[in-house]
Amino acid sequence: ALPGRARVSLFCHSYGSVVCGLAADALPGRVTDIAVAGSPGMRAESAARLDTSARVWAMRDADDWIQDV
Repeated sequence: ALPGRARVSLFCHSYGSVVCGLAADALPGRVTDIAVAGSPGMRAESAARLDTSARVWAMRDADDWIQDV
């Protein structure tokens, strides 16, 4: 459980974004944003399929090799 009442944003990098994707539907409602970088995927076809009310942000560099994984 998350202490306090503040809104929470998650930053998920590399294979940590897989964990965030798998946990997205079970996150508390106060997680308002999920940002991923250098992600090999989140085990969902689209952000809508993560079944979360959080906004999902994804970023990748044009030369990022993880896109080929």
